[in-house]
Amino acid sequence: MRRLAYPFAFTVVSASQAIDRRFFWLSATRRSVIHNAFAPMANPGRCADGPERLSIVSMGRLSHVKGFDVLLRAFGRIAERFPQWQLVIAGEGKLRSALHRLRDELGLCDRVVLPGAVSNPSDLLQSAHLYALASRSEGFPNALGEAMACGLPVIATDCSEGVRELVRDGVDGRLVRPEDPAALAEALSDLMADPGKRAQLAARAVEVVERFGCERILDDWERLLHRAAAPERRSTVCYNSRPRARSSVG
Repeated sequence: MRRLAYPFAFTVVSASQAIDRRFFWLSATRRSVIHNAFAPMANPGRCADGPERLSIVSMGRLSHVKGFDVLLRAFGRIAERFPQWQLVIAGEGKLRSALHRLRDELGLCDRVVLPGAVSNPSDLLQSAHLYALASRSEGFPNALGEAMACGLPVIATDCSEGVRELVRDGVDGRLVRPEDPAALAEALSDLMADPGKRAQLAARAVEVVERFGCERILDDWERLLHRAAAPERRSTVCYNSRPRARSSVG
């Protein structure tokens, strides 16, 4: 249906370069990239260790592609060394029961919390000390960007160009190989043990608001809408789209 319908659109807008490239079969003149916007939500000074329990947070649909099983196994490798830390996985999905079983098998029932869908994710991010994304595949992960906007140091699997557009490895976060619990555990351990490193990454993470700020993204949408509304474009949309549709289907 995409190949039939999309050639008739003035422009197909994708949230990242990685997603845009999936539509290689569509003319470049009918594709645009406009990223999702992130607003300031920073809570500075949270990276210092204190007497309270520290938390790693991850969010998303509880499905295979999100890799929460990988995150559980990674945390299981290092949990004994960091008794002050807990892991919070927020979200709902068909793998909830399987993740509960894996948590219990790993002996992490008192260290891992699965609260389900949360009504205000920003509250959870504001109280966290580290954000982890263990996905096997992603487009342009909003939760990761929101965590950075909250001033959280992040660790993410290098599973797509969309993730690399958000995380500058070693600058505002860490990238690790997908589906590799050992590599993820090593990165987690390094940051959990060093509040200074967490603070250094967190200080740059908030720059995601400048790189993908609301004003900049709204300007991109305004330019696109002005082009779409221009009188000289109307005839192009009405009369030139049909041949493109036929050629792309063929």
